[in-house]
Amino acid sequence: MRTPHTLMDAHAFEGFTLLEVLAVMLLTSIVMGVALNFYVDLSRASRRAADHTREIRRAVAILDRMARDFEATLLVRKPAEDDPIGHPWLFLAESATSEIGADHVKFMTRNHRPRDTTSHESDLAVVSYTTRRNDRGDLELLRWSSPRLPEGLDRDFPSPLDHVPALLSDEVDAFGVTFLDAGGAWKDTWDSSQLVESSELPAAVKIRVAMLTADGSPAVTYERQVLLPVRPLDLEVLLDPEAQNPQSVDADGDDDSDDPDGSNGFGRGSGAGPTDEDLINGVPTVAYCISIDGIRLGPKVRRLSQLGGDRDAPITSANVRSFLSQNQDLVALLRPVCQALLR
Repeated sequence: MRTPHTLMDAHAFEGFTLLEVLAVMLLTSIVMGVALNFYVDLSRASRRAADHTREIRRAVAILDRMARDFEATLLVRKPAEDDPIGHPWLFLAESATSEIGADHVKFMTRNHRPRDTTSHESDLAVVSYTTRRNDRGDLELLRWSSPRLPEGLDRDFPSPLDHVPALLSDEVDAFGVTFLDAGGAWKDTWDSSQLVESSELPAAVKIRVAMLTADGSPAVTYERQVLLPVRPLDLEVLLDPEAQNPQSVDADGDDDSDDPDGSNGFGRGSGAGPTDEDLINGVPTVAYCISIDGIRLGPKVRRLSQLGGDRDAPITSANVRSFLSQNQDLVALLRPVCQALLR
């Protein structure tokens, strides 16, 4: 017995030849096939877009987290008389397996938010970023932090067995950080506890991270450059500003009293006020402003000697201001009258 639907279908094809019926059925199947393929392609494109968006969001989250830490980096210079082993302040970056920079970074930052109101915690914390391979062979990016400074110099990175780090991502394809030095060169490593970069911070860092793709396509590297605005702090100068201009020894180890004009290797002695030859239109020259004790400052003397590139230029000239904007720690080493003009 035929149903009404069957009768209606049969009635619909009355007057058509068999060939015409087959043509209509073929056309219908083609249209349905095209519609199905379009739907499948649309679904795949939507899934790829969702995976790509998720990849971008995870990369941006990593860059944001690290940028906040680096922007608040803090380093205190080691006093000359202190034992290097007993000085806990450190900025350390090493590369274990990364080809695009350091994949192990450890430094101090003022980005900590105390959560326990009953404990004595400041906004200072020790932070480290490290990488490791998980059981699947994927690269993981870990962040560890502690609100307490070590008692002395600690160059070891926290072990996941001894400390519980935060997992930033377990789908990392590549990760690395590079560092901009005072000379404008990018470096893959940094160690403020060593002689070359003793008590120094990079001027900026460049963070690179690439995430694994869901479809196995080549990973896209996302990067961000972050300036480190706070220069290393010299507590000796901050606690005793007058000690920055001693009238004792010059860069060659000679007493300034032996020089007829009371000058050392960088201009007049610290006790003398500016004379007419020290001023240009009433503004002190670079030579006058950098009259310092070269023995006490050590490597800083070489950096100060580059100040402005011209000893006879006024301290407020554009090129001098530009140099000091990249070397904020040197401002505190200038004569007080020169510091006042630069504020």
